[in-house]
Amino acid sequence: MHCRAAEKADLFAQNFRNPDDRIDNQLLKQQHKQEQKNKDILRLIVIAVEFLAKQGLPFRGNSDDKVDFSDESVNRGNFVALLQLMGKFSSTLHNHLLFAKRNALYTSKTIQNDIIYVYVCKIRESLTKNVREKNLPFTVIADEVTDPHANQEIIAVCLRFVDLTSPKEPHIKECLINFVNLERANASAICAKILDSLSLPSVSSDPAKIRGQEYDGAAVMSSDIAGVKAKLKEISPLALYTHCCSHCLNLSVAASSKVQEVRNLIGLMNEAHLFLYHSPKRQRMFELTLHEYLPNSSSHSKLPGL
Repeated sequence: MHCRAAEKADLFAQNFRNPDDRIDNQLLKQQHKQEQKNKDILRLIVIAVEFLAKQGLPFRGNSDDKVDFSDESVNRGNFVALLQLMGKFSSTLHNHLLFAKRNALYTSKTIQNDIIYVYVCKIRESLTKNVREKNLPFTVIADEVTDPHANQEIIAVCLRFVDLTSPKEPHIKECLINFVNLERANASAICAKILDSLSLPSVSSDPAKIRGQEYDGAAVMSSDIAGVKAKLKEISPLALYTHCCSHCLNLSVAASSKVQEVRNLIGLMNEAHLFLYHSPKRQRMFELTLHEYLPNSSSHSKLPGL
């Protein structure tokens, strides 16, 4: 019994003097090392997602569910190609792409979408920080459009407010906060989607603070009885409706184009544009003439078409 006690005392003293040699500390150190390695790999994957998203480039090719990262002869899309390129300058990422378990690669389309969604939330938080923290009044701007690829109705929701980030220089700010798929394009469904967009955790804006709403002139949006305008006014009676100025301009141009004189004018302007556009020699003469008679004019050197 005394020998066993002495042996345990010696082991305790040895571990006390050299705690790094203990098995539990060595296992913990190895675990921390693996965690840091995984973080470094994930950081590079996030950088690849951020780069493609910023540049507006498509991520995937025809098939990337089962990617062989060792085979560079097949084009699997921008995301896979970018990771293969980055792997040439990072042995950690290169080894991960080649030898990691398939369920721990962190390169699937699900992970890509998750990373993009995190960016979306952070961008929303940044854009609406002023409204959320200072509880500012704001205007809702919304418009729907048909997505020709998915053949579905999409509504874009924007906020317009006075940005007081710099109190001495307040300015009007407009920001897009959401794209929403519309299962039905009636007033109730559109109003519900707008309110859902305002209630997102990264936006968290009080609908009672709506002081303006701007849509096109369609009845489903602008009707005083059953339109989106009327339904939002039930929540915020001070939400003044304004017909979208760009849409008004579009309608005005469309209506004025029915006038013969206007059509003739537009036709003449297009003919002048085509006269220069279809001849490099005439275009060059046009540029020299501009430089001679308007030396201090703007950098535009081509006559735009209509």
